[in-house]
Amino acid sequence: MLPIKEAEDRPLLLLLEGLIGAGKSVATLSIAEVMGLVPLLEPVTTNPYLADFYKAVQAGGTKERVKESLISSMESICDHNKVEADADYMVAALEQEGLTDSMVPAFMQLHLLTKRFQLYNAAVHGMPIAKALGHPAKGAILDRSLDGDTVFARMNAEVGNIKPREFASYFSHWQVMQNYRPYAHAMIFLRVTPKEAKRRCDKRARPEEVERTGGFPLDYMEALSGAYDELIDWAEKRMRVVEINYNDPIPPLPLSDVQDDYPTLVRSYRQRGVAEDNWPKVLPRYEAERLVEKIRNQLPEPGFWDRTAALRLD
Repeated sequence: MLPIKEAEDRPLLLLLEGLIGAGKSVATLSIAEVMGLVPLLEPVTTNPYLADFYKAVQAGGTKERVKESLISSMESICDHNKVEADADYMVAALEQEGLTDSMVPAFMQLHLLTKRFQLYNAAVHGMPIAKALGHPAKGAILDRSLDGDTVFARMNAEVGNIKPREFASYFSHWQVMQNYRPYAHAMIFLRVTPKEAKRRCDKRARPEEVERTGGFPLDYMEALSGAYDELIDWAEKRMRVVEINYNDPIPPLPLSDVQDDYPTLVRSYRQRGVAEDNWPKVLPRYEAERLVEKIRNQLPEPGFWDRTAALRLD
């Protein structure tokens, strides 16, 4: 990876991390508008495996899901046109050993890892192209990162959902990916108590989360919080880390209600033909600007924001 000092010459790249339900997507979209960044959201709504992932241990999997995960993984790291045939061969071998069902959690985690790797590459390599074409974006902000993905993989391994052999394979993929991506400029961590994160998950009531034995148990959130503490310790040795107390944010508003405050985001959804009823929620503009100022104040290094030219509240 590129060290921090070499990263400063690239367009700004921020990572946003936090517990499930912390409010990452809302914060990502809001920060992006204020800072002039491209928001790259976690692949939740476009993830065809999420509901099955939550109940994989109880319901098992199918060879079709395993095959799709294999194809997704190989397409992200290989450049040849035989991935489907290779996937068929691998699934047949796994099915012969009776392993397709037991490996669903591992394949699911690998699927998420490769999707985040694709987003990371889009942030790193897509911004210079966009800039050359006259796009106004100054960089990108990612809603969860490659590194945050490892938190969930480790937890699944610790509770036995992913076997040691499969976790070793997952981790080797993650290590290889480290050689093909530079460090981010900073990781922003939204600090929310496990109890508050659970309350927010219960309130938003995503179907796949509610079906998971009625939601996330508190002890799961507490274990996840501890795992994130370890991630922060790791990240502090490699990039700047900003922690924001996010236990009492102002409630978000429908984007359709604050269109004048979010012109770039509104234009993006309109260009893609997304109906207003399906637009996301965002923070009130004044709250988004206040959140950005909190981030700026925790990184007072002389010249940092001038170099990236990304935190000017015009």
